[in-house]
Amino acid sequence: MKKLVLLALIAVALPALAADISMNTAVNSRYVWRGLLVNNHAVFQPDVTIAGSGFEFNVWGSMDLTDNYNNQFEFNEVDYTLSYNWHTSRAEWSAGVISYVFPNTDLSSTTEAYVGVTLKHLAFSPSVTAYYDFDEVDGLYLEFGTSHEFENGISLGATLGYASKDYVNGYFVVDGDVGGAFTDYSISVNYPVALRLGKLNLNVTYTNLVDTHIHSPGFRNGDNNLIFGVNWSYSF
Repeated sequence: MKKLVLLALIAVALPALAADISMNTAVNSRYVWRGLLVNNHAVFQPDVTIAGSGFEFNVWGSMDLTDNYNNQFEFNEVDYTLSYNWHTSRAEWSAGVISYVFPNTDLSSTTEAYVGVTLKHLAFSPSVTAYYDFDEVDGLYLEFGTSHEFENGISLGATLGYASKDYVNGYFVVDGDVGGAFTDYSISVNYPVALRLGKLNLNVTYTNLVDTHIHSPGFRNGDNNLIFGVNWSYSF
């Protein structure tokens, strides 16, 4: 609770720094996070970001759109992220803390600290972000990524995740003694559509597990792993 109060106070202070506000509303056919199946059915995932002087405060939520988990039209995850972003001549950096809260569930909240870098001067903008869960599992998750935007606005992206032994054992179902492992990967395509008010993005993501000795309940290597989504974004 103290962490949430601190993040909220900072969010209130950001508008005084000539902050910009942006919001997104997304509907996705399913919700898979870092190789973990959270919801196998449609979800509504809005977020709002307040940014100023390099700082950003983001609130993101996920709501079930079906009653398959007895939580229809209820939020079962709300994430609060406070970050600071800066750039050098060859790289863009970001560091922050994320608080994960799971209302209407039996899951315990947890917190991560992270730092990431993107090399924008290189082809396909390679990036790496390190997330450390210091609350529930004391484990490390590394996300390697790459992306490219074409002149027509269509963008391609790919990620590869690696998790420490504690992270794997804390979040996955493990067959045997796996230790640290490459956990998941994703490939995505995004097609933007300009609107008079805001922007619409149509996206398709393919995601799968890497190590066949780990899985999440209801999600294994080789399952139906396509995710379709539509997102409307607006800034003011």
